Amino acid sequence: MSASVPPQYIIAVKDRYVAMCGKAHPTLLIKPLDPADEIDLERLVKVGCDLMPHSVMNEHMFDEYMTYSGELQLPAEMIARVRALIFNAF
Repeated sequence: MSASVPPQYIIAVKDRYVAMCGKAHPTLLIKPLDPADEIDLERLVKVGCDLMPHSVMNEHMFDEYMTYSGELQLPAEMIARVRALIFNAF
């Protein structure tokens, strides 16, 4: 299921997206987006996005930050440090 952006909120969504993902320009008061972020923003507005609970997002972040490695068992201390990093980011 996807949550589409109603027309009356498109400008607000774009403004918030740029505020979160834009890179601060060193001399101008602008926050341009990377090309990949521009594509992602257009897809967000046109198609919508999946809304996931934090538990699913946390699991994804743990996976993306090396807490799995196939059959190789990573050291427990390393996994604990990664999970602490992600937990504290929220």
